[in-house]
Amino acid sequence: MDEQRALPEAGRGDDSMQVEARTILWISWARIAVQHEAIAIAAAPAMRQPGADQSRLLEREAEAGMVSICAAAFALEVLSREISELGAIPQATLDGWREKRKQGKGPAAEDVTCEVLAQTIDARGLVTGWRQELGWLFDLRGSSVHYEGALASLEPHPLGMNVAPSQVAYSAENATRAVDLLLKILERCRDKPKPPARDWSQGLHGAVDELVDRRRGAA
Repeated sequence: MDEQRALPEAGRGDDSMQVEARTILWISWARIAVQHEAIAIAAAPAMRQPGADQSRLLEREAEAGMVSICAAAFALEVLSREISELGAIPQATLDGWREKRKQGKGPAAEDVTCEVLAQTIDARGLVTGWRQELGWLFDLRGSSVHYEGALASLEPHPLGMNVAPSQVAYSAENATRAVDLLLKILERCRDKPKPPARDWSQGLHGAVDELVDRRRGAA
C-alpha cells in the first residue's frame, strides 16, 4: 500500500505539482507472513501421507516458516517505527533510543516496541504477554538473519520425528505463533487507539481486515 500526496513545486508560478509517495511497508511484510504461514501449514498434512517425501516437505515447511516468522518480525518493527512518529513519545526519547541502538547498548527491540504500543494504543493487560512473545520473535528473527552455523543435537518435531533444530524453530506451529502475535497487535491498533493514534488508526481497517480475510481464506 502506498500513500501519495501532491505538492505545488517551489518556484513555479504555474499549476505544476510534485507528487510524493511513501510505501506503508509493514502491510507488505504482514502479507508475506500470512502467505508463507499458509505454505508451512500445508506441508504438515502432506508429510502424513503414505510414501510422502518427508525430507523435501520438511524443507518446504522450514523455508516457508522462516520467511513467515521473519516477515512478522519485520512488520512489527516497521509498525513500531511508524506509530512512534505520531507524537505520543517525545522526540528526544526516540532520538536517545536510536543513538543507544547504534552503540549496541539497547534498549531491546521488544522493549521499544512495547513502550511505543503502550503509549499509542490501549494495551492494558497485554504488554507483559506481548513483551515475552516479541522477545521470542525478535530473538528468532535475529538468529535467522545473523545465523551462526553449528552442529547441534536433533530435536523432536511437532509431527513426531527427530529433526535439525532449525526445522523445529521454523515449524508451521511457530509460524502460526508469529502471525497470531502480529494480527493481535494490528487488531488492537485498529480497535483501541489512544488520542494521538485515532486518525492514523482509521486507515488500518481495510488493511487489517484484508489480512484477516487472507488468513481465513488460506485455512
